[in-house]
Amino acid sequence: MKIILKLLFIALFIILETHADAGQKKYKKLPLSVSLPYLKSIQSHAINLGKGPVDIYVFIDPKCPRSQEFITLISQSKKMQSLYSYHIYLYELKRFHSKPLIESIYGSKNSLQALLDVIVYKKTLKKVPLKDDVKSKIISLENVGKRLDVYKRPYLVLVRKGKK
Repeated sequence: MKIILKLLFIALFIILETHADAGQKKYKKLPLSVSLPYLKSIQSHAINLGKGPVDIYVFIDPKCPRSQEFITLISQSKKMQSLYSYHIYLYELKRFHSKPLIESIYGSKNSLQALLDVIVYKKTLKKVPLKDDVKSKIISLENVGKRLDVYKRPYLVLVRKGKK
């Protein structure tokens, strides 16, 4: 019951946030046939959680409160992890200035554990020197995020496995 209430809260917030932007820039949602190849191109950069039959591609900002609620919810729910395979991408919302944190998470030895440490367990990560492979990963994610017109977090794309 608690999980259902949290999911409803997240859905309500996303709806309200979407309508609050109504008078502003028009965002274009690409059809799945166009967006899926972009998502597949960065799948190797994903932080993966869950083993379910439905892929969910998720763009989050680790400092965004809604993203934090979402990651906390899915990380603590074995049921959600059995229903979905989450492919998590860290993507900065400019107002949170989270790029150094994103670099530290991707630069860590275990990105999933680092993400959970920061979001769920409220730990602080040490800043790590930015390696070229981490820098190119972040640039790839930013490019795909711009092409998909990702503008809010969490930004979700659901795909049943086997879909092309």
